Amino acid sequence: YNQKVIILIEAAIIQLQEFEVNIDREIIKNTIAELPITNWAGAILSNSANFISKFLLVVIITLFLLLGTPPKNTSEEWNDIINDPEMTVIDTRNDYEIALGTFEGAVNPQTKTFRQWHEFVQAKLSKKKNKKVAMFCTGGIRCEKASSHLLQLGFEEVYHLKGGILNYLEKIKAEKSKWMGECFLFDHRVSVVHGLQDGESQLCFGCRWPLSKEDLNSAKFEEGVSCPKCYNQLSIEKKESLRERHRQVKLGEAHNISHIGQKMPSPK
Repeated sequence: YNQKVIILIEAAIIQLQEFEVNIDREIIKNTIAELPITNWAGAILSNSANFISKFLLVVIITLFLLLGTPPKNTSEEWNDIINDPEMTVIDTRNDYEIALGTFEGAVNPQTKTFRQWHEFVQAKLSKKKNKKVAMFCTGGIRCEKASSHLLQLGFEEVYHLKGGILNYLEKIKAEKSKWMGECFLFDHRVSVVHGLQDGESQLCFGCRWPLSKEDLNSAKFEEGVSCPKCYNQLSIEKKESLRERHRQVKLGEAHNISHIGQKMPSPK
């Protein structure tokens, strides 16, 4: 490429599991802040009591963006941005994430993967009709890429939410919020709400789709096995396998033993 390539190290994703150790969270935040990372959006430490991950992970994501990056709007500025009647607000996440919650008035691109983003832009957006565009995603990474893509196509007034939905939910009180519903997460919490407290959503183990109250009340829902979306797609053998797995999980919970990741006893 002839254009300048900006190497952007956007964020480190911190997942902290606090077993039985008292940890000074401020010390952790300060330590993370000293890492050699540009455009640091700040660490978000979860207070969830649910099991987030089996490992402590620090993932540094490097993005290669063309033509620079658009303005990042802080959580405190975001309400004014999306209240602009001339602003087209787009949720850049996938359809199953948006199913749990989104911002008021946001456009759902109906994408199943980010590979379909370009198709959505070509079919639904216009530089003349959509003169102002604001985008958001879970943590600020995907909308960073989407924003740069629009700039490359010639869109001039493009914004995105700094730190994503998670940063917004952490900083903005519910009574002042424009967020509706819960924020989908790719871990065992499933979702969070304002203050990054655990949400009430569940996932279907058969297809990993987030479940609504209607789904949970459906005759096709079976905990740990299926939901209305995948009930007719799963074979009898697959359903039986899922039932046996779910039975083992419940037995483990009853005996306070984790079903997954157990260390096998050493041979005597």
